[in-house]
Amino acid sequence: MLKDFFALLFPEFCVSCKSTLYSNEKVLCSTCIHGLPKVSASSPSIEARLAGRVKFQNVYAFLKYTKGGMVQQLLFSIKYKGKKEVAGVLGKWFAYELLELHETFDVLIPVPLHKKKLKQRGYNQSELLADAMAQVLGLPVETGALYRKENKGSLTKKSRVERWKELEGSYCIKDIKPLEDKHVLIVDDVITSGATFEAVGNLIGQASGVRVSFAALAIAM
Repeated sequence: MLKDFFALLFPEFCVSCKSTLYSNEKVLCSTCIHGLPKVSASSPSIEARLAGRVKFQNVYAFLKYTKGGMVQQLLFSIKYKGKKEVAGVLGKWFAYELLELHETFDVLIPVPLHKKKLKQRGYNQSELLADAMAQVLGLPVETGALYRKENKGSLTKKSRVERWKELEGSYCIKDIKPLEDKHVLIVDDVITSGATFEAVGNLIGQASGVRVSFAALAIAM
C-alpha cells in the first residue's frame, strides 16, 4: 500500500511511450514490451555479420535496432540520459533468452570504454548489461582483462572498413592467462558493422584453448 501511495505522488513513466507505469511495470509499459522488436537470439543472419573475420563459437542479439525506432530510444536513454535501470532490465531479459538456448559460458567480459569516456559518462553501458546478465546466468563478470588504450571518438557514422581501421590496436589485454580454456561471452550494447567484436574477439582468441562468443543487446538492421 505504501508503494502505491508513493507511486501516486511520484509516478514512473515508460521510457518509450512516456505513459504512466502501473505498480507491476518497470521501465517499459506492457504495450511497449509486447512491441519490442525481438530477433532470434542466435540466427545465421547475425553470425554472417562476423563470419570469416574472427573465430567465434556463437553470436547472439536480443533486439533489432533501426534508426528512429524504439530500440534506438532505449539505448539512447542508457548511454546519454543515465537510465541505468533500463540496461538492468533489458540485460536480464536478454539473459533469460540465452538460458533457453542451453549454452554454457564461464565468464562475461563487457567491451571496455576508454577511461576518458568512462569518466565523462560515469559508467560503461556494456558493463551494466553484463552485470545484469550475470545475475541471471550465475556467472562472474571480468572487467580487468581488457582495456581500451585509444579513444578516437564516435564510430556511429563510419563505414565498416573505417570502423575497423579506427579500432585496430585500440584494445589491449592486461592478463590473458585466466581466460585460457574458458568459454568467454563478450558483451556490448549494439552490433553494427561488427568491428568492435572483431577487434576484441581476435585479442581474446589468443588465449590457449579459449572459446569466444558474442552477445549484443541489439543488432543494427
